[in-house]
Amino acid sequence: MKSRIALSLCLCLCLLVASTASAADWRSLGGSSIEEFFLDVTSIARVSDYPQAWTKLNYVTPQTVGGKTYQSMISLMYFDCAAQESGHRSGIFYEGKNGEGARIYSETTPVHSIAFTPSAPDTFGEKALWVVCARYAPHKR
Repeated sequence: MKSRIALSLCLCLCLLVASTASAADWRSLGGSSIEEFFLDVTSIARVSDYPQAWTKLNYVTPQTVGGKTYQSMISLMYFDCAAQESGHRSGIFYEGKNGEGARIYSETTPVHSIAFTPSAPDTFGEKALWVVCARYAPHKR
């Protein structure tokens, strides 16, 4: 009986730790009169030779894509730290802010086809690059 209770407590603790570890931790990287940019710091990982992280963009006013209205976009971005460039792997557009509401549109690019572009100075993209690349040594393409 004691071993069952101990096993149950252990299982509950493991589930609690797992659910806490997988929760997104969106950190604001700044905003403007048009938008606010966030980075999920728990999603930073090295995959396919590049660091990646999920980003979120909330628009102050509704935007349109394909004739449909959206107010947020969540993107998986890849970073080339050595070249100081980033590129979008996938993007999902949502009806409401913070990725809430209906999924309006989505797109995905194969890793080998990601178009890396330089991060312009003093932009949200540059801030995301700094945060993500601070965790990893530079990587040459």
